[in-house]
Amino acid sequence: MESDGVKKAELQKKVVSDIEPQFCRYFQNLLESNNESNKYFLGSSMTLADLAFYEIFTHFLRHNPEALKDYPQLIANRKLTEEHENLKGYLANRPDSNI
Repeated sequence: MESDGVKKAELQKKVVSDIEPQFCRYFQNLLESNNESNKYFLGSSMTLADLAFYEIFTHFLRHNPEALKDYPQLIANRKLTEEHENLKGYLANRPDSNI
């Protein structure tokens, strides 16, 4: 972790302005390239790929709540994950962890 406050702020700004949009575009393209469904990353039902995406972007959203605002399919995929009957209770009550 960066201890210099000024440098840390610069790095966070770079993540928000450059890195997050790059990741979002990449994952949006993955969703769009799924011929079976634009809802899930692979096939027509939830897989580990959807869970991995959810977890990766949970971290981004903690630092930038607007990270997905221009990516409606990514927002929809997160919502599907949050509402999945086997995950809903766990996600609502799991301990907060900071990666």
